[in-house]
Amino acid sequence: MIDYNDGLLIVGLARNCEKRLVHSIEKISSATKNFKNIHWLIIESDSEDGTLNALKDIQRKIPSFDFYTFGRLQEKFPLRTERIAYCRNKYLEELENNSKYQDIKYLVAADLDGVNDKLTQNGFESCWGRDNWDVCTANQSAPYYDIWALRHSIWNPGDCWQVRNFYKDYGLSNYHSFLYAVSSKMITIHSNSDWIKVDSAFGGLGVYKRDVIGLARYIGINKTGEEICEHVSFHKSLKINQSANIYINPQLINSKYTQHTRHLMPIVGWLFKLRIFIASKKIALKHIKLYKKIIKG
Repeated sequence: MIDYNDGLLIVGLARNCEKRLVHSIEKISSATKNFKNIHWLIIESDSEDGTLNALKDIQRKIPSFDFYTFGRLQEKFPLRTERIAYCRNKYLEELENNSKYQDIKYLVAADLDGVNDKLTQNGFESCWGRDNWDVCTANQSAPYYDIWALRHSIWNPGDCWQVRNFYKDYGLSNYHSFLYAVSSKMITIHSNSDWIKVDSAFGGLGVYKRDVIGLARYIGINKTGEEICEHVSFHKSLKINQSANIYINPQLINSKYTQHTRHLMPIVGWLFKLRIFIASKKIALKHIKLYKKIIKG
């Protein structure tokens, strides 16, 4: 059952998101407005636009809004996922060590790049329609986009980009490698569907019960120095150490089409099919010409 007195700490990362930042925070604020104890903590780094000034303006307008900036992390952490993991761990450290967050019961991790523009109060509060979860993650009304962060024994058991690279190494085109490893898994989950239990998911928004986090941390590179999705490592730690129940909540809709699923929009999808049809005709024509050449001897 929902208790509006429970404290929320809303966290996110900010880099070059000046144009989307204010609107994203307004949408999240609207969706969480019934909660009486809300804190914000945004971690910024490496911005080259007006993100820092936008954060300062927001801080003047919203009570309990804080942000930290870490300047040019790219020089210290050249790989993007390593920087992201570093920044996410900063808000986890604050949650653990800062006394102002001692009454926080839920950590709400949100992307601030516009992916939460369709988030609603009803969608957010639907998480408390059941109580057997530790982590509740978002869905989209269009095809689900966040395949890299997803781990599900049937739907997507491994790293989709490693699978794509494997297909490419063994002769598939860029298009078909992406189609089989990533795009084909971008399914539409209707809002009235059953919750989906996963080993990992994010989708731009995740609600975490504080008690399950413990000392879990994000990791953005593997032992060989390759980039990995930081959400997967974090959720793996939650499951190993806390037996966390992680779900995609179909009603927690935060977006429609995103930059990752735009190619699946009806008109764009039709153009992709046309491209495949034309390519197949060209290949067939080449084979026919080759066959005639062989016959003629």
